[in-house]
Amino acid sequence: MRVDVVSAVGTFERVGPRWTEYGGLETIMSYGGELAELKTDADAWRRIRDAFASRPPDTHSAFFKALKSKRGLGSYIFVHASVGPTKPFEAQTDADFLSVRDDFLLETAQLPFRVVHGHTPQDAPLRTIAGSGSTPTLISAAC
Repeated sequence: MRVDVVSAVGTFERVGPRWTEYGGLETIMSYGGELAELKTDADAWRRIRDAFASRPPDTHSAFFKALKSKRGLGSYIFVHASVGPTKPFEAQTDADFLSVRDDFLLETAQLPFRVVHGHTPQDAPLRTIAGSGSTPTLISAAC
């Protein structure tokens, strides 16, 4: 049996000190990082972030740097949060894929591809929710 792994870039690492509330502390500690007054001190966050940047092995760093905001696989498109349903797909930017959009969540028209995304565990006949625990599938995402 062949298994394709599709990984997409997320946004939590971009939120600064609040990242620690979404698995950031565990990630830093798993690479042997030191912790300080992270949650509210922006200067402490920058120091720890900069020190942490040298900790992951080169193969891990290369993997993270190579992540894209979207990935197509057959009739599926994998994104972090959503797509702009009324905007031509080729014209969409990272911002379209990385932020949850109400127009996407409320869309009822069939898109030309099935969107696999995270963030929003709700009924989704035209989409597949990944990583939210909303459906018992083999699809998982770190969103």
